[in-house]
Amino acid sequence: MFALAHGKMGFVVTLSSVTPVMILSILWLLTKKRPPPAAWADAAITVAGIAFVPGD
Repeated sequence: MFALAHGKMGFVVTLSSVTPVMILSILWLLTKKRPPPAAWADAAITVAGIAFVPGD
């Protein structure tokens, strides 16, 4: 919450949007179960969307 109030918006949005992608990878490592293809597609869309976040 501190970052949302005091951080640079582009950086905060990038970190916030990448969290589900990181969780997906960690989940795969911990459970040894591969996430479904739809989850990977969502992750790819997220990463592609980050390219459109304006930087400072």
